Amino acid sequence: MTVAPYGLAGWCRSWYFSATRRASRSIAIASWQSPREAVNVMAANRLGALVYPSVQVPAPTMDGRKQWTVLTFPTNTLIASQTWMPAMTVPAGFTNSGLPVGFEFVAKPYDEPTVFRLGYAFEQATHHRCRPSPRPSWPSPPRRRSHA
Repeated sequence: MTVAPYGLAGWCRSWYFSATRRASRSIAIASWQSPREAVNVMAANRLGALVYPSVQVPAPTMDGRKQWTVLTFPTNTLIASQTWMPAMTVPAGFTNSGLPVGFEFVAKPYDEPTVFRLGYAFEQATHHRCRPSPRPSWPSPPRRRSHA
C-alpha cells in the first residue's frame, strides 16, 4: 500500500510525488471514462489506496461562499462517488487561520476495511480531531399545570 513517505531523501521524495501526481491525474481522467478504468490505473501503479484533500480551498467566509454554487464548489469528493469506491474523510489539521481541513482516503471497490484502517491509523497518529465544546445548558421548559 502506498502512503505519503515523509522523511524520504529529496530525489526519492520528488520521484514519489511525481509518480503520485501522474497516477492521480490518470485516475481523475479515468474516473470520468469508467469506474473500472480508475481501478486499473490504481493496479498499474500498485496503489492500494489514495489520499487527497477533501476540498481544494479552505472553508469560505459567509461572503465568500456566495462565490460558488453546490455544483461549482471545488471539492475532491467526486472522485470516490464517480468511481464507486469506498471513501472516508478525516480531520487533517487546520489552516493558518484556524479553519479545519480534511483528507479523504479512497480504496478499491468493496475494500471498505482498508478505508477504515487508514482513517483510524491517521487519526491515532495525528490527533487532529478537536473535541467539540460541550453544549451549553438550556433552561428547562416551564412545567404544565394539570387540569384536574
